[in-house]
Amino acid sequence: GFTIQAIHFFLSGRDKIELKKEEIEEFRIMYGLSVKHTPLNPLDVTEGLQVKNATSILDIVFHLLYYYALNNLKLVKCEHCGRWFVTNTFKKKYCSRNSTFDGYTHLKCEQAVRNISQELQREKKRIYNNMTTYKDSSNPDVYSFLDECAFRHGEIKKRATVENLKAYFDFLKRTKEGES
Repeated sequence: GFTIQAIHFFLSGRDKIELKKEEIEEFRIMYGLSVKHTPLNPLDVTEGLQVKNATSILDIVFHLLYYYALNNLKLVKCEHCGRWFVTNTFKKKYCSRNSTFDGYTHLKCEQAVRNISQELQREKKRIYNNMTTYKDSSNPDVYSFLDECAFRHGEIKKRATVENLKAYFDFLKRTKEGES
């Protein structure tokens, strides 16, 4: 309902958010929140804040955002799984959760991207070697295959999303099945 819409509105259209106290305060006023928070240690806000009179999940979300803003933390959408995480730098592209990519769910997102990319390169090489072993290497099929691989690899370089990786795997699978 209202809570989900408010959170979605706050996050929508962004992949990275540098939280500012002013923006968080606007969020509080916009949604009529009256939550109060006081530092556990008035001399060091990094030790945490105590929430008073929270009555909804939206109050808690506001409290978290406020805490992040006070501590110069950032919200970033993982470039692989698309889930949000908190970090102190925008240089971090991947969260520390396990990947959502089938067959790689035992790996953290960053490691999964590395392993999946290596497997894609190996599969591409197997298909290419098979194409050039049985056909003339100047065959237009080889060139169109390499062009499509370069395009899909470029998309993964831009954003190694589960969707982009899966699209490349599916292309290679279709190509391989078409050769047999």
